[in-house]
Amino acid sequence: MTAPSPADLDRLYVAIERVAEVRGRLALADAILSTSVPVRGVYFVFDVGEHRATSHGLRVVRVGTHGLARGSHSTLRGRLRQHCGSRTGFGNHRASVFRSHVGAALLHRGGHDLPSWGVRGAEARRQRASEREHERLVSRYMRELLVVTLEVADDPGPASRRGFIERNSIALLASVGSRVDPPSAEWLGWSSTREAVRSSGLWNVRHGSDTVDPSFLAVLETMVFGA
Repeated sequence: MTAPSPADLDRLYVAIERVAEVRGRLALADAILSTSVPVRGVYFVFDVGEHRATSHGLRVVRVGTHGLARGSHSTLRGRLRQHCGSRTGFGNHRASVFRSHVGAALLHRGGHDLPSWGVRGAEARRQRASEREHERLVSRYMRELLVVTLEVADDPGPASRRGFIERNSIALLASVGSRVDPPSAEWLGWSSTREAVRSSGLWNVRHGSDTVDPSFLAVLETMVFGA
């Protein structure tokens, strides 16, 4: 299998930009209220401070989807809402690994310690009151991120195209994007406690080291541009 190239990365970005032209590139706080967000799909997150080195466009900092388990009734909007937090500014990082990674990075960058952060179990959940202010800081960061949503309406399950597009997009961005479009020196992810985040330039831990199936680009382009 041929190794992915910068040209493959450009194909991915061209497809994402086309989706952005049709559906918009919305602040996460606006996306969770927008009727343009499909029921099922894949999302691409951008940070306004992060630009591609090879163009004037913004750099993708996370790719995700929602419930892939067979029979899941989760929605894309619901997943984005878990990442964003509530209208009052609070949220639950135990329901969103994205929030958990961002919160841990904010703590590390500020030299702060919150032992219960990211810890699961009944005892940890009892600490939520002490975490409220930090959840609010995480929400403040999350709400300003930009998101592009791609409709992929197939049923959840092992063969879901959502999962296929998600994991291959992450693998391509991590393997090629991290080299040709590295994060800026100011990117919060450099303060992440997860090496996978720092090395990939993405708020993703899973799939960054996966082998890219090049056929995913043709699948994506057909969905975006038509046959």
